[in-house]
Amino acid sequence: MKMKALSKKMTPEKQAGLAATPASWIAVHSKYFLFYVRLNNGDRFSGLEANTVPGMIGGLVSSNESPRMHARGILPAVSLGADQEVTWQFSAYSGPKDIRRLHAIGGGLDKIMEMDRFFFWNFSWMGWLSRILLAGMVWISQLFPPSIGYGMGIVGVTLVVKLLFWPLNYRSTVSMRKMSALNPELKKLREKYKDNPQKMYRKQQELFKANKVSQLGGCLPMLFQIPVFFALFNTFRNAIELRHAGFLWAVDLSMPDDLFFTLFGLPIRPLALLMGGTMYLQQSLTPSSDPNQAKMMNMMSIVFIFMFYGMPSALTLYMTVNQLLSIVQMLVIRRMEDKKGQAAIVIP
Repeated sequence: MKMKALSKKMTPEKQAGLAATPASWIAVHSKYFLFYVRLNNGDRFSGLEANTVPGMIGGLVSSNESPRMHARGILPAVSLGADQEVTWQFSAYSGPKDIRRLHAIGGGLDKIMEMDRFFFWNFSWMGWLSRILLAGMVWISQLFPPSIGYGMGIVGVTLVVKLLFWPLNYRSTVSMRKMSALNPELKKLREKYKDNPQKMYRKQQELFKANKVSQLGGCLPMLFQIPVFFALFNTFRNAIELRHAGFLWAVDLSMPDDLFFTLFGLPIRPLALLMGGTMYLQQSLTPSSDPNQAKMMNMMSIVFIFMFYGMPSALTLYMTVNQLLSIVQMLVIRRMEDKKGQAAIVIP
């Protein structure tokens, strides 16, 4: 049974529910550390108790300290006769939330790290993907000095993922270029059949089919990469390896990369700003058949800066490197296609 730190007091209803919840183990954990107790020999706690207590410093309650979680396991009731005794055996672990250690302990304790989270659901395949990316990052980091190891591990994993998705990204870029080339014809159809939407749609589909263009061709690669992004998010959010690991100006990849000065009281976080800048540059280089959509995507780069400004620098480092590689990839594909020459547009 996983016990998360609570920001509010336990209600009587919650307490009653926990008291009737059997569990083979209980754990109280923070972002990177955990205390775990398990009953051995197949025994189970008959219920749980949990409550929060005020944070304390030097034995005194302090409003500057976050509330702390107290959890207790209720042992099953037993009836003993004269001269009888019962012995309970426990196993315990107190230490970092290292996925390999937790997996070795067993009992599903490694699930406490939620490496299998995908949006609001949990899937076993997402857990495997997150672990593969974490293992790859750790392995690559060992090839470099400790001062830059995990940063280079993130760069290396990003590069490998980009190479694996090269075929899909190539097809996506080519499809978007073809769609962009059809813009003048699409504009003519919209003007010609503006009073007949059904016929306009049919003519557009005929034009796409004649030129072998798929409307979803530019979107499918992005959909396939969404699980990889969530797996990386799970990894960067939970990996204790990134705690206090520095890279370039970032002193801790598990935290935002604040510089030593502020601007109007706001922290300066270069990786988040670089991420937004490279995203804007990538969108400006991406061919689009819809000017309004292009403007919206450019605005998204600004929105993403605010969304990721408080995220760990490991995640913004990945996003920045990913955007830079996407720009290089786009320029390479554009050069390859320019050498082939633009195919003539077929008018059905």
